[in-house]
Amino acid sequence: MALRLQQALVDSPLTSLKSESVRSFIGVLAQRFGLQALLDGDLQQQFYGLLTAIFEANLGWFICDYVAIVCNDKDFSSADPEEWQLLQPAAVLGWCTATASELHKRVLGLFQSGASPDSIIELAHATKTLLSVAGALQSTLPPCSTSSRSAQELLSTLQLLQQTTQVLGWLEQQQQQRPGQPSLISRSASSSGFLQAGGSQLAGLSCKPCPAHDSLPAWQASLAGKRSAAPRQRLFLDDLADQLLVTSEGQRQLAYPYPDVVGCVEGLFMSGGCGAAAWRAKLALLLYYLLDGGWLASAVAFAHGFQLPLTLVQQWQCHYLMDCALQQQQQQGCSSSSSSSSSAALDEACNLLGAVACPSTPFRFVEALLAAGRPTTALAVQRARCATTSSSSASSANGLQLSLREAQVLLRVQLGCGLLAEAFSELRRHCSQLHPSKRTSNVRALVQQLAAWATADDQQQQQQQSRLQQLLQLPLDADEESALLAWFRGRMAAGQSGGHVLPLYLLQVRVRLISVL
Repeated sequence: MALRLQQALVDSPLTSLKSESVRSFIGVLAQRFGLQALLDGDLQQQFYGLLTAIFEANLGWFICDYVAIVCNDKDFSSADPEEWQLLQPAAVLGWCTATASELHKRVLGLFQSGASPDSIIELAHATKTLLSVAGALQSTLPPCSTSSRSAQELLSTLQLLQQTTQVLGWLEQQQQQRPGQPSLISRSASSSGFLQAGGSQLAGLSCKPCPAHDSLPAWQASLAGKRSAAPRQRLFLDDLADQLLVTSEGQRQLAYPYPDVVGCVEGLFMSGGCGAAAWRAKLALLLYYLLDGGWLASAVAFAHGFQLPLTLVQQWQCHYLMDCALQQQQQQGCSSSSSSSSSAALDEACNLLGAVACPSTPFRFVEALLAAGRPTTALAVQRARCATTSSSSASSANGLQLSLREAQVLLRVQLGCGLLAEAFSELRRHCSQLHPSKRTSNVRALVQQLAAWATADDQQQQQQQSRLQQLLQLPLDADEESALLAWFRGRMAAGQSGGHVLPLYLLQVRVRLISVL
């Protein structure tokens, strides 16, 4: 049938519409197609029926040509108002919108009853073809017109459908055990319910609990436990969710954890934005969900399947791993096995972050690694965040300007690694970039943090003396010295540790002045 249709379209070029009526053109094609039923109904129904037959025969190029050649050329006209309407882009837009609505229903049907890989491939191809038609319409319609806005909405809807079918297609591929290659699914078909013998495999994704949790309530309880242990009760998952809401206007509220995989796909990909940033934000959450549910053990297949940089996907994976590591901070009643699992997650996160951290890596990883007792990895991540090329150094430096709280975290990281000189250099660099109205308060807070580190009670006397000696030898400027003196005076007045250093510091300052004179 497709070859027959293609030959009929070749034998009836679009240019013939300059000399014959639209009715005649449709009638000739219907006869050559052997589809006399197309001639039932009014002229618009016949036109829509013809476009549908061409579309279903995978000959979408003809519809694109119709838009580009006929709808875009004023020489194609008719004295018959009904025929003239069919020569306008709005006529094709009406058909395209109706067809997109049908595709949308078919994709929703996948979530209800499941689908075979062939049906997903068919829907993906149909959506791609319709996208090309909608793109041709968008370039033909007058900008800012009602029809142009309708075409833009149509493009967005079709892009969402295309992304959804792409994700469903990738999920189907993961269910097929490929000879000679390890499965990326953590459990076998018989134990996890991720596969279903015969019929639709996607249907199996929604009927059994996930491999990593016994039930949805158990999964929710695990998530609540991690959240209670997290600083400010905020998970790395929440950062991914916020990124989705920022990049995806109209996105549904995240209902994590979703009850099943297809529910996750429907909730993430069938609504919201469809741009590159929104697409990546959705994929990041999908990866987190698959890792959290135990369906996926590695980010490699995910990165390859969606043609994403592996380093980016591994950084997404670290969001999940760092949340897993929070189990270490839960109540002591945790079993040793869960604690061991958390430690393994933290080790894996450290290994990955050491390799994939870059200027776009969130500072929160630095803070979380410090809290987890990994200051060395935290420092390596921060240094990677500051790494820039010569062409982008200025913009990157501005983008990496830290808040006071972040500067205090970084100071703790550097001091935790025994790098007082680097910590002081970073302190001065941070304060030098601030507006004068903020500089004094930042200098005071950070210098006094240095003094508190040097005089802390939780260290041996020899270590405290060494730290004090290093602190008192720092080349402080007037503001830094004023902040340090204020801290020493306050500690002495309150009878707290560190106050005894004030006389020693003043004596040292006097010795310096005498040596200068």
